[in-house]
Amino acid sequence: QTGSGKTHTMLGSAAEPGVMYLTMLDLFKCIDEIKEEKECSTAVSYLEVYNEQIRDLLTNSGPLAVREDSQKGVVVQGLTLHQPKSSEEILQLLDNGNKNRTQHPTDVNAVSSRSHAVFQIYLRQQDKTASINQNVRIAKMSLIDLAGIEF
Repeated sequence: QTGSGKTHTMLGSAAEPGVMYLTMLDLFKCIDEIKEEKECSTAVSYLEVYNEQIRDLLTNSGPLAVREDSQKGVVVQGLTLHQPKSSEEILQLLDNGNKNRTQHPTDVNAVSSRSHAVFQIYLRQQDKTASINQNVRIAKMSLIDLAGIEF
């Protein structure tokens, strides 16, 4: 439903950060709490799905292809990964990506998201005392802002 607050909930504002930003802040806090025992690295990507095409919101590239990889599962070829080190970098990435989203006016909003936006967070964690590639945990979280629909 257009105008129900999906984008505001996911993105928020400078005064009231949304789910995407708050999730990254919590993740960085958790990483900081275990940094003595665990080696952690994070990366993020941000894409949109519009008219059955996928675009990287963090670069000015054309449509991207999707393929299946036997090791990684579904992969978007050419999708850039960024490694933010601070909350300021996260805000900048989200802001840049949101400026690149496909938007059009509707009866409800002057500016309305017409695309699905997928913010993906990748986390790699390993014991500091472990040998290379031992005790490695890898996780991926997808936070999705769905496009509005008109009835």
